[in-house]
Amino acid sequence: MKKNLCCFCGEDYGKYGNNPMPANNDPKASCCDKCNLEIVVPARLKIMQSAIADKKAISNEEGKCPVCDSDSLDFDSAEIDDKCVNYPWTCEGCGATGTESYDMEFNGHYNIQDKGGNDIESN
Repeated sequence: MKKNLCCFCGEDYGKYGNNPMPANNDPKASCCDKCNLEIVVPARLKIMQSAIADKKAISNEEGKCPVCDSDSLDFDSAEIDDKCVNYPWTCEGCGATGTESYDMEFNGHYNIQDKGGNDIESN
């Protein structure tokens, strides 16, 4: 039977394990409860304390938490206003919350059909 090995200490972390980001950014890695408490949580707290002290985000990349740089964002339903689509999120890594926003632009018409269901080629 294959063991689930902690990415830090090499011990079996059991059935589920913990997300080791930001101490280990390998998306396939997991860690045991002991290393989560001793390594990962302090790393997250350090990043959060730094971001809070500086009052600025450390990242502004699509799909990444601007507080801890984790790509473990849990998105809520899209909210649409005037010319933007906004996705509220919660970071599973550090607990920060925010909104990711995308501008909407007209890109043209596609999948055009006439009244009879016949395809019409777009320009």
